[in-house]
Order: sequence, then structure tokens, then C-alpha cells
Amino acid sequence: ELHFKESLKLANENKHPWAAAYALCGLGRSKMGSGQHQAAMRYFLDAASIVKDLYNQEMALVVIAGIANLLLDLGKIEAAIELAVFVEGQPFSWKETKAQVKRVMEASVSTTTLSPVLLSAAMQRGRKREIWQTIDQLLEGGFAEVWRTA
Repeated sequence: ELHFKESLKLANENKHPWAAAYALCGLGRSKMGSGQHQAAMRYFLDAASIVKDLYNQEMALVVIAGIANLLLDLGKIEAAIELAVFVEGQPFSWKETKAQVKRVMEASVSTTTLSPVLLSAAMQRGRKREIWQTIDQLLEGGFAEVWRTA
């Protein structure tokens, strides 16, 4: 976590928003790992705001991948799978980003909490998503019912 805080500080000092967004995603993953879901959510949403301003698709997918993992940790498997399928299907998604959603995709195979119908519907919605609409939806609280339990 300290590494990402230092990276964020340097990125802000040097007016490098792309690096700031990447550091915020790292902080989000770090907070998620320690069970601090509200803090993780805030970092991911702060990063989402930056990447929207930058209009950087690759970094937007890093944000969405982080949120997909956060949703999985919160037990929101259907929403997590939807976002993970979206990230995995994007041609401009980095290998590292696809690796970050691998855990969610594996959960989709092993889940017993979702019926096959709900699982299929989540995957279908993920395939139909559009990147900037997804970022806007996240920033506008489109997953508000999910965040209430965070």
C-alpha cells in the first residue's frame, strides 16, 4: 500500500493523471485485500473519474477489473461476472487486466449461488456493455444497490 501511496503522491506532484489513476487502482486492490471495501470503492471511483477525463480505454478497463473483483469480494457475483466478462472481451484490455478478472471468471464456473439462467444473463449483459457507459454508470451510482452493502 505504501508503494501506491508514494506513486500517487509523485503522480500528483508531476501532474501525471494516468499514473495517478493507476496508483489509485493499486490502492483499491490493496484496501480490498485488507477487507476495507468502502475505501477500495472510493479509490476505484476516484480512478474512474480520472480515466473518464483522460478518455483512456485501457485504464478504464483496469478500473472496471478492480471493481469486478471488489464486487466478487462483496458476494455480488452476478454484477462481478457481468463486468469481468466485459473486461475479458475487450481487444484493448491488457494481459495484466485480463489476469485481474481471472478470479471472477473462475468464480463464474464454480458458483452455486447463481442459477444457470442468471449466470448466462450476466454474461450476456457483460458482452453488450460499452466502456464509457459503464464508467458513467459506476460514477453515477448505477451499482448503488451493490455499494449499500459494502
